[in-house]
Amino acid sequence: MKLLDVDWHAVFDLLPKWEALSVEQRRLLIDRRVADHGTRKADGRLIDDGWLQRVGSRSGPRFRVPRPRWFWLKLFRELSRAMPLPDDAESGRDAGAATLEHYLLQHYTAPEIERIARRGPGVTRYGLGRDMCRLDWWRQFLDWNGELPASAFDPRRRWHEAPPSAVATARELIEAVVVHGGPVALIDLLEAAGDSSERDALAAGLDFAFREALLLIAADAAMMPFVCIWPSVLPRLQRGRATSPREGTFRSDELLCRPFLIEDISTVLLEAIADPPRLKSGTYHLFVRNLRSIGSALSALPGWIAPEFAPLSRERRAARAAHFAICLRMAAARDSSRTGRTLVVSDNGRRWLTRPAKERLQQILDRLREDAVLVSGDSPGFVDPWYAEDPDAVPLDFVPYVEGLGWFFTNPSRGVVDAFRTVGQESVVDLHAFIHFHAEERNHLLQHGQVITYEQILDSEGRESAERIWGSTLLAFFHERLLPLGGVALGPLTEGDVGFRMTDIGRYLIGEADDFDLDGPTDTGDVIVQPNFEIVFLSPSPIDQVRARAFAAPTAALQGPKSVGTLFTIDRGSVQRAVTAGQEAEQVIAAAGELSKQPLPANVTRQIRDWAAEVRWIDVRPAVVVDCGDPETAARVLAAVGKRGRLLSENVVELVQGTDLTPAMRRKLVSRGVFVRS
Repeated sequence: MKLLDVDWHAVFDLLPKWEALSVEQRRLLIDRRVADHGTRKADGRLIDDGWLQRVGSRSGPRFRVPRPRWFWLKLFRELSRAMPLPDDAESGRDAGAATLEHYLLQHYTAPEIERIARRGPGVTRYGLGRDMCRLDWWRQFLDWNGELPASAFDPRRRWHEAPPSAVATARELIEAVVVHGGPVALIDLLEAAGDSSERDALAAGLDFAFREALLLIAADAAMMPFVCIWPSVLPRLQRGRATSPREGTFRSDELLCRPFLIEDISTVLLEAIADPPRLKSGTYHLFVRNLRSIGSALSALPGWIAPEFAPLSRERRAARAAHFAICLRMAAARDSSRTGRTLVVSDNGRRWLTRPAKERLQQILDRLREDAVLVSGDSPGFVDPWYAEDPDAVPLDFVPYVEGLGWFFTNPSRGVVDAFRTVGQESVVDLHAFIHFHAEERNHLLQHGQVITYEQILDSEGRESAERIWGSTLLAFFHERLLPLGGVALGPLTEGDVGFRMTDIGRYLIGEADDFDLDGPTDTGDVIVQPNFEIVFLSPSPIDQVRARAFAAPTAALQGPKSVGTLFTIDRGSVQRAVTAGQEAEQVIAAAGELSKQPLPANVTRQIRDWAAEVRWIDVRPAVVVDCGDPETAARVLAAVGKRGRLLSENVVELVQGTDLTPAMRRKLVSRGVFVRS
């Protein structure tokens, strides 16, 4: 070791004297010139305690640090700059600039780093630093029972050769840091060790812990030594092993429990029918301005959900809805030289808009269940029949993609299903506790997967990556599948956290139920269509809101599923969008009549028919126009192209088939004395 290979008994002897000095005196001693060139300051305390001794000089008396104590100054110079502690801000040094790799560079040689890591030659301080930031680096030592492991690469073989008392003391030191919640002053450890035998054990434990990189040592702003572990690991060590999440209760009835993805997809399709949004070149992603425009038309979520919460932001909801529409073939990308790449609605999408809400939702749920092979109850697997039939299709995975899942040879669908099936029928559990428990204690990747790491040593590097990736996978399934489809009821708990309860929809999605009912009223509620074309909700009805969106435009009063008042209006644009989506005028009238508690006003019925009758369709095709200059030339061109052309005017001929002159046409034109300018 470069710096920590010291006599800790000598450190113990000097530490009380060092503590008795003021901060200014410590800084004077650490100054390099004191040991090399001396100082003229005749500090009586430093001289009496043996920190300075008088030496002769032609220019007058000087004082230097005795050579036996130079090791102390060298040690503290490096400790004070190798790894500043969090409370070092007062010293004016940038604590963020110091890294664990720099600490290892100061205290360990390259062969020692390879020996500590035990992962073969070529292990650098960067690799060892990443290991020391892992929870398992410390936990594998705390959980070690003293048995000799079989693997030659296991660091516990080296611990087995160390004195048992030193190993036990090192474990006690680490536990003391964890219990203390941060760095522990070395002087406090020294004072706790009473007699000489305890000091011997402390010295042996420190020497073992530092040699095995199980403890770190640094100096604070007052230049006093502390032992610690890497700060980012400490909260996880204090947290201990994850326990099964306890059941709780919702704080109020204001829950997010509705399949708002159905509303979002409907909004995206209706907007695309009226004005196809542009897609980024070569992709299926909408531009940000389109996401914001469509997002502003989406229904509001409960007020307790933070607007900046990314998975439930309006832009993210619009992007998710567009992705589902493309994957389910409700919409497709169309390339055009004039408008670029745009999102257009397919016939499947127009038919989907006319179906009842439950049928629309079930089509999506069944598509996801097919991907996970949950329809017949078989084990989930990577099966995508749509993708297999059409290589250009965009697959809709049961489990959303999470970066890092490719490291593991396992199917995540089975693990996701097993995790959410553990939630009881009426149980309300803390969301983050649920994710934390399954990531640590019931991690599907660790139980059934095979991690690819350096030399495929799972205990060395893969466990914490697996915990992080599996936790992200469960959260992604929750936010991208269960919650938007109404598979869970989400709300704040009485304890202050966020909890969830599985619904019939969620149990249907994970294969625990054969059917489901939409939460909320399934028949027409207290809704009235007035003669002024306003749709007034006298009581909340989330299902009726979905129905009204098919032919009416939402108003500013629509703020969520419990909104009441004038929530929609029937106007010319909304009716014509419904017609272009595939509905006939009589179908729109019937839908409005079924929604209204009272008979549909006669003027509303008549106006819907009139607005629907105004819809006209046009076909747009590319064409080539030949400007002939005079009637005689036009006649020659028309004779040469035959039925492939028609006369637009006496001087202009249009090619109605094809977009260019074929070689055969050019030869016929030349035979008639007509040439094309290049």
